[in-house]
Amino acid sequence: MNFMNEITRKILLFKIKAHIIKSWKEMRHKMNLMNLKYFVAVVESGSITQAAQNLFTSPQAVSEQIRRLEGAYDVKLFQRTPKLQLTYAGERFHRFAREVIQGERELAVELDEICMHRRGKLTIGFTVFLQRAILPELLPRFHQENPYIELDIRTGQSKGLLSDLLAGHLDLTICNFSSGLPPGIRAAQNFDNRFCLVIPREILARRGMAYDPEKLTRTDLRALLSEEPLLMNIVGTQSRNLTDLYLDHLGVNAAPLIQLNEMNSLLHLCAKGMGIAFTFEVTGRICLAVKNLYDQVVLVPLRDFDKQSQVYVAYSADRHLPWTARKFLELLSLCNLEWTM
Repeated sequence: MNFMNEITRKILLFKIKAHIIKSWKEMRHKMNLMNLKYFVAVVESGSITQAAQNLFTSPQAVSEQIRRLEGAYDVKLFQRTPKLQLTYAGERFHRFAREVIQGERELAVELDEICMHRRGKLTIGFTVFLQRAILPELLPRFHQENPYIELDIRTGQSKGLLSDLLAGHLDLTICNFSSGLPPGIRAAQNFDNRFCLVIPREILARRGMAYDPEKLTRTDLRALLSEEPLLMNIVGTQSRNLTDLYLDHLGVNAAPLIQLNEMNSLLHLCAKGMGIAFTFEVTGRICLAVKNLYDQVVLVPLRDFDKQSQVYVAYSADRHLPWTARKFLELLSLCNLEWTM
């Protein structure tokens, strides 16, 4: 008998606790923008009657909203005698309510601007050198035309950027790729970024060769690459892979004098006459221009080599292209970017 009474008692306690929890949750959910606005109106007008008039409702409706708030938090927000005034809890709640109402107003304006395509966010990924080539020309104009679009610019290697694009971390990416885009990626635009030899002028002068890339024959290039020191990227990089393919294409078997992972230093050494380097045209022009070394070398595009690179402006085929990205693409199509200077 005692055992059954204990079970009955525990069941009753469980039901009471469940009822209390349900009631507490229901009271919590009664705080909404309406009763916050009613509460603030009472504070600012100094009376329930005046607040009701300002809100075009009855004093009873305003009082009911205040009672719901006080019941939800089990606290008195107003001292009602001798005159209506805030308690300490009411002062704290008033500060909170004003912030919430102001935040809601700002959010409403922002959502309206988003709906009207006036405000938004755009996340773009660039390889380092393409960022340097494109952003100085494009970004000021884009910001001027779209001042309320928040830009998040990220840099990385091409493969990593394409992975981030597929994962939804980027809206657009602008990167080099020589083997075509992987599945799930679409190109909105693409540009040639030719693979080039970078030859120091002092080497050409010593050999009595022309400085004009158009006058350097295939035989000239084979002789240069067979007999002069070569400066290369490390194995595994896109530039090194194309370098090895081109040497094989010419039938040249040569080991590098220097291998580096950092293109700036590699091209700087090339400009100082240490040897011949390989690079993409955009990368080479930027690196050499920054260091004022462009006049010390000749860039020779490898026109007889079909393993060229493309600069892709790409997006995910599986995700909706946001209007902010479409705005950027529209401007990009209008700009005459100087890829080959």
